Amino acid sequence: MRVFLGFRPAAAILEEIGKLQQMFVKELPFARPISLENLHITLHFLGEINHSQLESIREIGHKASQYSTLHQSIDQVIGLPTSQRARILALSANTCQPTLRTLWLDFGKLLQDRGFHLDDRQFRPHITIARMRMRAELTGLTRHAVSLQVPIQSITLFESHLNSKYSVLEDFPFLNTL
Repeated sequence: MRVFLGFRPAAAILEEIGKLQQMFVKELPFARPISLENLHITLHFLGEINHSQLESIREIGHKASQYSTLHQSIDQVIGLPTSQRARILALSANTCQPTLRTLWLDFGKLLQDRGFHLDDRQFRPHITIARMRMRAELTGLTRHAVSLQVPIQSITLFESHLNSKYSVLEDFPFLNTL
């Protein structure tokens, strides 16, 4: 099974994201919107794992109880890998909240100490809202301003299916949640 750790936005935030998604996708006939139940922020993608690795990830996930609720600003629209040749339309953070960056680093170290290979890229919190059927020029869309405060209250272990759908395997709540 293919898995990753991430964060699920609360229902109220999903509703706001859904409105933005509809607005942007109207301008992109070649875009496939991501269903609201599949929207997330990826913390660490772990790829294909076996049963014993799954248990290690679950043990690490329980360390989430050492953290408190935090809020990440989502304030820009981006195309990935670039706005000029985008395959993905996402809502992103211009700046990663320091506590979230610390959480990313802490969990990365715990995972690497257990033998997991992690991506070398820097953490850039974002929520993919659509995938493009072909590479697209999205520079015009990326000029739109957005303003969301996403509360993060737990880490979620997701299973990634090949059809761009995700299922929740387990939630690891933070100690102090709102």
